[in-house]
Amino acid sequence: MCRFVSGQRILMEGNFAKGIYFIEEGKVKIYKSDNKGQEIILRFAGEGDIIGYNSTDDASEYHVSAIAITDVLTCFIDAETFLSLTKKFPDFAFALLQYYKKQLQLTERKTLKMATMTVPEKVADALVTMYEAYGAFGERNTLNLTLSRQDIANLASTTKEQVSKAISELKSKGIIDAKGKQIDLLDIDKLSAIGQL
Repeated sequence: MCRFVSGQRILMEGNFAKGIYFIEEGKVKIYKSDNKGQEIILRFAGEGDIIGYNSTDDASEYHVSAIAITDVLTCFIDAETFLSLTKKFPDFAFALLQYYKKQLQLTERKTLKMATMTVPEKVADALVTMYEAYGAFGERNTLNLTLSRQDIANLASTTKEQVSKAISELKSKGIIDAKGKQIDLLDIDKLSAIGQL
């Protein structure tokens, strides 16, 4: 079992891959860096998710980075043990295959969205992604995840300025409310409709 505090790096792109992490508690941001050093958020992970799963052979490197958004508790399994378990327990291997399939589908869908959506649609989709990952609380559906405008831009593949503009537009339409990093999803159905292909 490994514990990480909020803001602590769990794994880093390019480092030798020692194994995989099963998340027991907490929230994790998974991202890559482009050739300019710009962070691109790929997904969020939480309880029951796996990170580092694309690197399980002896000579591999982690293809993504992961950082704890909150305090995180993980179960770490080294690569050799992980491969041994998949061979010994076919049901475990099949469950992992289904998990990988789901992650691939999500990645393919996001790639299509990023290539075809307008900036407001990307921002709406990013807010829905945050909602689907960690939910919301209270009558105003306040997101459980608070991100900076730059982080939202990294998730939506746009700029901080464009995010601020899109949030202002959504706010003026009464779809969301925003005060600093706190964002309330006042009309999730409308927001989801904007963020759909």
